[in-house]
Amino acid sequence: MTADGLRVVNKDVPGCCDGSRHASDTVSCRPRQDDGGTPWFFTSWGEPIAPADQVEDAGMYVHAYLSRRPEQARPEATS
Repeated sequence: MTADGLRVVNKDVPGCCDGSRHASDTVSCRPRQDDGGTPWFFTSWGEPIAPADQVEDAGMYVHAYLSRRPEQARPEATS
């Protein structure tokens, strides 16, 4: 636990950049305004993961995106 949330690390997958040796994220829980203030888990970049009462769904989601190797990550949108 950190002051910002739960730090999750997958040491089997390399990180995305110089400051991150392994795939990782800090998951937080806060009210989701567009869902009537229901508590939700969020990624560190603000993407909603799952409602706070769906811990297993949130765990599977986090596991999935921290298991992707850098070459499997979706490319940035280009315009």
